[in-house]
Amino acid sequence: MKKKSYLKYTVFVIFLTGIVVVQSKKEVLPEYYVDYARTVLGSEGGDIQQVFFSPDDNIKSVLLGLIHNEQSFIYVAQYRILDKDVIGALRQAMARKVLVIVITDCSSFLDKYEKITQLQLDGVEVRSYASRQGIMHNKFFIFGNNFFSKPIVVAGSANATLWGYTKNQENVFIINNSQLIKKYRDKFMDLIDKSTIPVLNLLLAKLKDQINANNIVYFE
Repeated sequence: MKKKSYLKYTVFVIFLTGIVVVQSKKEVLPEYYVDYARTVLGSEGGDIQQVFFSPDDNIKSVLLGLIHNEQSFIYVAQYRILDKDVIGALRQAMARKVLVIVITDCSSFLDKYEKITQLQLDGVEVRSYASRQGIMHNKFFIFGNNFFSKPIVVAGSANATLWGYTKNQENVFIINNSQLIKKYRDKFMDLIDKSTIPVLNLLLAKLKDQINANNIVYFE
């Protein structure tokens, strides 16, 4: 009798634990981030000039809200993009027919946790900057048509990484000033001219996918 009661109690605990696990892994809907960013960036006159500091401010949620709310294009110049939620949001934006172009430093493709290649495989235009004179150390996003039907720039010291948005001491500012945004767009176009499409990296990734699909053993 006691054994049966103990068994029932154990099953009940496992069942409850399973519910907690499922709930903890529940994905946050894009609408949540859009509403959050709209609330944080809200302005009576439609002008946005705000500064955020990590890890004190929730920079990542604001950025995700802007990505999910974009209607036209997203230009990304980032030294490192490793945050899976940012990568996922950019992929969703592309699926909505938003033009997404990413420029990163060539060293990004050597990072152990790099996720840029996956964006390439999904059809996002990814470009690699390589120069003997220095690295591509910019960290900014340009949004073409966002809140208040205006372009917006997000820039600062933080890389699009977990540490950049939640651990390190970083700063990020968000503006929709047309004159300043034009300077960022001009610089982005300049970086496009100075960068190339990393074809070899893409071919290797496709080959790896093909090997995995055919269950072929290989060594890295």
